[in-house]
Amino acid sequence: MNGEEKFPELYFREWPIETASIEEPVEVWADRVTAHQQITNILEYLNSVDRTTLHLMWADLGCGKTHTMGYIKYLCMTKYKNIYPLYTLVPNRVASFLDQYKHIISAFNFDHIAEMVRAIIAEHGENYLVSRILGGRDEFYQIIRSISFGSTDIKSIAKRWLNGTTNISRQELRLIGATRTIKNSDDALAVLQGLSRIVIDSFPGRRLLIMIDEFQRLHESSDRISRNIGIGLHTFYNAVPRRLSILLSFAFRTKANVDVILSPELRSRVDTRSVQLPEMSAEDVALFVKELFNAYRTNKKPPSVLFPLHPDCLTVVINDILTQEELVCPRGITNRIDRLLALSLSKIRNGDDPFISANEAKEILASVNIYT
Repeated sequence: MNGEEKFPELYFREWPIETASIEEPVEVWADRVTAHQQITNILEYLNSVDRTTLHLMWADLGCGKTHTMGYIKYLCMTKYKNIYPLYTLVPNRVASFLDQYKHIISAFNFDHIAEMVRAIIAEHGENYLVSRILGGRDEFYQIIRSISFGSTDIKSIAKRWLNGTTNISRQELRLIGATRTIKNSDDALAVLQGLSRIVIDSFPGRRLLIMIDEFQRLHESSDRISRNIGIGLHTFYNAVPRRLSILLSFAFRTKANVDVILSPELRSRVDTRSVQLPEMSAEDVALFVKELFNAYRTNKKPPSVLFPLHPDCLTVVINDILTQEELVCPRGITNRIDRLLALSLSKIRNGDDPFISANEAKEILASVNIYT
């Protein structure tokens, strides 16, 4: 967030309601002290050990899983800089681990990989990269070399190859030193293992953290597909025994549902350090909104901590959520707060007092669908 004050009449530098993006880190964390401590415990632990780990996060829809992963990404970029975070998800339609590979690989920044490869070669030489990091897989090294030193066209072909594209001509394959494209889960695992080791060995103490969202989607797949992906992730886990961490996120209210989806192999690897995002109490909501507003306030002190909202507006918000038979979670809260702040801003532009009373909050929330 920059220093420009975009909404000074409301005492906000920026609009306080943001939609979490899978592409960008999330700087703001409001209240939810227990969950924040769970996140900190995991990251501190990852800073203190060398071994590969598997962690879980579960919460119902709207409770902030994607936001949490964005916040973890922010912490890795600012405080835990030795941890290299990647965000991906389980696709809506998945037939095998190869489909999951394509989503994981899309999270890698190939320009970063190229920089890492050049740095490793500059310090240790090509033989070290091929033998010590890539396990002697010379053909894969030719692909990586194409990404790192090739022309623009060569890099483009190599990126397509890494992304699992199959419509690459024989001539194009020869240009990047490959004999065939990625065909199956074994091929995908070998590539994922190689890229992970490049990231991990590119800097002393570096750890790769792969966050996979929407893992509950495997519940909608057949047992065969779910098991194939579980075995693939477990094989990947075993193939990179140090400084790899995987965080799986589930849209489930309880861990019992999580355990049903996880393969026996993955269940055996789960670390006890996890993140749970439960439904919020009225006290949680009040702290959440106050801290959210404070994160975006200008340097000038507002007339009240919840300005432009009357404190009773929060009770109205909670009652409206319960009336709609929703969980009291960040998404439902912020959607409604966004409507109320928009009303306040409209009042300012019409020359009226921006203050929003509880009665006004009831009227605006009763008159609109907050999801449109």
